[in-house]
Amino acid sequence: MKTIYSILFSVMFCALATTCPAQSQGPNSPTVAIAAGPGASFPNLTGLYANDNNAAYSDLAAHPNCISAFMCYHSQEVAINGFGFSIPANAMITGVKAEISKKVSQPITTIHDSIVQLIIGGTPTGLNLKATNQWQMTFTYESYGDSTNLWGTGLTPANVNSAMFGLRLMLSNGDIDQTAQVDHVRLTVYYDITSGIYAPTPAEGWSATASAGLLNVSGAEYLNGEKLQLFNVNGQLIHTWEHRNTAINVQAFPQGIYFVRSAARTGLPAIKVLLTAE
Repeated sequence: MKTIYSILFSVMFCALATTCPAQSQGPNSPTVAIAAGPGASFPNLTGLYANDNNAAYSDLAAHPNCISAFMCYHSQEVAINGFGFSIPANAMITGVKAEISKKVSQPITTIHDSIVQLIIGGTPTGLNLKATNQWQMTFTYESYGDSTNLWGTGLTPANVNSAMFGLRLMLSNGDIDQTAQVDHVRLTVYYDITSGIYAPTPAEGWSATASAGLLNVSGAEYLNGEKLQLFNVNGQLIHTWEHRNTAINVQAFPQGIYFVRSAARTGLPAIKVLLTAE
């Protein structure tokens, strides 16, 4: 089931041809990294804190051997925290981007990500956004997520401001013995400020409520028979319907931020809605 939380904007929907720019904080670097669990050891974890060629590393054995911490084709899991975010309490988180600077020791490599996942409140949560491509022989940043990607979970300012918010990382080797190095991990959090909520006048006030995946636009009887439109944050038209004071089914739409507006009355403020999976 999905839930939609709706907020009225105090401004027009950014001319609707472009994305309404989210604010951001970061990229921030971590201050804590702890390796645990089975797998090849992951020494020098303080090397993850800065882009300085003082890398953390894991000596990975040939696949599929995994006998001990000194001979295993996959690394231990590393919890990387302490990013020091201070997102305003009235913000709505729209996305998180992780960037990892990494390299391998062999010209023909089969080292790849095994787990790249957010940690919320100390617990791995949401989607594993591991990349499928092989690593390079020079330190190269790989990006995971973006300004509208919530990693399959919901995030609040309290979540990302916590010292226990961070990233879970594990590496894997598909061939010969080789060393994987990670020199830096950084996160950027994107958000919108939802203060200054629009106070509608009786002539144009409208709102949106939803439950069980149904979006209902109310307070807009004067729009009966007119077209309403649903746009994503990239300004792409996702759905058009004729308003008849009946709810529309939105369960098929991916989670994320959307905007509802009148097709004809472009002077009306748009309604911003966030679709999340329960």
